[in-house]
Amino acid sequence: MNQATLDLAMRCIDYLCQRHHDPDLPAKKRSENVSTGQYSFHTFSTRMWFDLVCQYLRSIKAANPSANLIDAIQMLWETRQIQDFNSTAEGRSEDESDNEATFGTLEAKYPLVHQLLCRVSRFRNSSFQFTGKTNRGTATPFMPMNPLGVELPS
Repeated sequence: MNQATLDLAMRCIDYLCQRHHDPDLPAKKRSENVSTGQYSFHTFSTRMWFDLVCQYLRSIKAANPSANLIDAIQMLWETRQIQDFNSTAEGRSEDESDNEATFGTLEAKYPLVHQLLCRVSRFRNSSFQFTGKTNRGTATPFMPMNPLGVELPS
């Protein structure tokens, strides 16, 4: 099960890093991509990559995560060119989610990956609070904007 979860998480992240998800892609090229099915995995990937990473890290107790997963998360970060990422306040946050305990063991060895996962977790947690729903259980009636997702129509 761990390997299947890891494989699916990696596929989602790799998909989100592909060239057809470039935010600067011209509208005409995006239209062509839609008509040729380039975005068929988009909704699933943007919604599930983070949940799959969390599930995998929980299942291995975040001990010795796959080097390929760490590389993929870093590639996603670099591909999406997150601006002002290091300006995020470190330490405990009022928006801190339950997932952050799962990432704790990554902090010493992979501080940037740890910070990225915490930031995504906090963002998702705050979006779920806004809708009055939790990230456990029923889905929200809209797709929350993900700071790493490319929010183009699929």
